[in-house]
Parts: sequence; C-alpha cells; structure tokens
Amino acid sequence: MNKQYHQLTQELRYQISASRKTGMTLRQIAEEVGVHFSTVCRELKRNITSLNYDPKMAHTLSCKRKRMSKKPVNASQVLTRSFENAWCLTGLLGRSVTACQ
Repeated sequence: MNKQYHQLTQELRYQISASRKTGMTLRQIAEEVGVHFSTVCRELKRNITSLNYDPKMAHTLSCKRKRMSKKPVNASQVLTRSFENAWCLTGLLGRSVTACQ
C-alpha cells in the first residue's frame, strides 16, 4: 500500500459519512476513499460530536485546528535568523543581494 499523504477534503469527509451510514467497516471505507485505515479512524475519533459524525462540522473543526496550529511569527526571531544567515537589510526587503555594500 504505497499511498501519498494528503489532507482530507470536505468531499472525502462526506464520502466517509455516507459509507459509514451504509454499514461499511473502517477498512472498507479507507479502501474506497483511498486513504490509510488509520486516517479514517483518526478522522472519526477527532470529529465525532454527540455520537454522530457530521462531515460539515468535521471540516470546520479541521480548518479551525489547522489555523490554531500555525505559530505566530516573532519579528525578533526572524531578524536574528536573517543576520545569522548573513543576510543584509536589502535582502530582507526582497532584493537578492549576496553581500551588503
């Protein structure tokens, strides 16, 4: 099983929901959707609300988690890293300069 990683789309979540309602096993759903069994299992575990899987709510929760996981950029860290990498101010402003004059 040589599948490439990709995030679940809203359409795939609806497909998981419909397949689950027909009584398919998690492994059958994973095969049908084209993802690993653990992806389906994790999706249901993270997004079941009140003993129900709502694909629209699942997608909303997923997008919220994705937004919350992005770390804010600290300007002083960016500047420190930039100078450590021997970038000059003109390089930081978007000009490609290898050495500062």
